[in-house]
Amino acid sequence: KKKGDEIGLTVLYGIELRLNKSGNDYLCYGLTNEFLRNHPDIFSWGIDDLKKAAQANGFIFYQAHPFRNGMTIVDPGDLFGIEVFNGKPSVDDRQRNSICNLWAEKFGLLKIAGSDCHSVDQLGTAGVLFYDEILDNNSLVDALKKQSYMLVERANPRQMITC
Repeated sequence: KKKGDEIGLTVLYGIELRLNKSGNDYLCYGLTNEFLRNHPDIFSWGIDDLKKAAQANGFIFYQAHPFRNGMTIVDPGDLFGIEVFNGKPSVDDRQRNSICNLWAEKFGLLKIAGSDCHSVDQLGTAGVLFYDEILDNNSLVDALKKQSYMLVERANPRQMITC
């Protein structure tokens, strides 16, 4: 964040959070460093606690890779959205992306894509391309809620597919 400020690059806090009660992963955007410092018990929360905190504090979250082995199905009413494209190169993740997209469509959930990057060869395999400049948490959360972005899926460095 400090280096970003020095060079004119917007850096915003976001986390992939695993709640101890379920073992599910959630992608959280619009959080502040202050919020995280003030809530060191966040990992022990249930999904209902996370949703209440998000609504009260202006952040948003998506269930990450909701149909991966070990994840549990969450009541769609408890979510803002789900990750419909996970760029991890495993066959299982790629096959489940279409299921995630159908689930989001069926329940009217917001959609997001992410690379799930754990090594250099996985860089840039998925993400979002916003239509407008994102300068702060408020504009990020607003754009996410309005779905003012395009999902980007990059199967390999030579091929770009968007939906």
